[in-house]
Amino acid sequence: MQKKSTKRNTLAVAIYDNLLGYEYSIVAELFGLVRPGTEAFWYDYRPCRVEPGEFTTSHGMMIRPKYGLAELQRAQTVVVPGWRNVDERPRPAFLRGLQVAYRNGARIISVCTGAFVLAHAGLLDGRRATTHWLFAEKFRDQFPQVELLDDSLYVHDGRISTSAGSSAGLDLCLSFIRNDFGAEVASMVARRMVAPVHREGGQSQYAMATILDTDDAD
Repeated sequence: MQKKSTKRNTLAVAIYDNLLGYEYSIVAELFGLVRPGTEAFWYDYRPCRVEPGEFTTSHGMMIRPKYGLAELQRAQTVVVPGWRNVDERPRPAFLRGLQVAYRNGARIISVCTGAFVLAHAGLLDGRRATTHWLFAEKFRDQFPQVELLDDSLYVHDGRISTSAGSSAGLDLCLSFIRNDFGAEVASMVARRMVAPVHREGGQSQYAMATILDTDDAD
């Protein structure tokens, strides 16, 4: 199995109460699971609490992160899963932590409404970004300084990357694995997840489907 890198990349995931469970599961599955043959070079995965208290996902599952904001600020890659409420501004300490991580050279990734967090931190100012199409109008109203591409699966702009809703986060995460370790490793991960090996970020977030009437009695 060929790979691009043999240096382990410290990857921090922001953990907060009521984070979107599916989006977090995608991040944990792709970046946190060490698969056979990847033990020597896979990500050093670190879930990091970014606010006080206990943490449950939007599905009611408990999360007990081992790390805190200090580890997030030192990480080489930081991931923000779906934010719990697009009308809520994240805590100042969380936003400062993201700003420090970026100044320290980290790559910053958001999945779905996590883009709202990055925008609140000022990390998307003057950049291209995307988020779930359902919240595109609200995003534009709140952050006119961001060039929102609301019909893209994911967008890379320098060291900042954003994805559209839910499963588009899987495509974004696979693109990072492909860049970090090569196409063969990314294809292996996609096959194990029974997921598309590669979808370009510029693809439309959704397509109109034709529903055919069927007669179950036949």
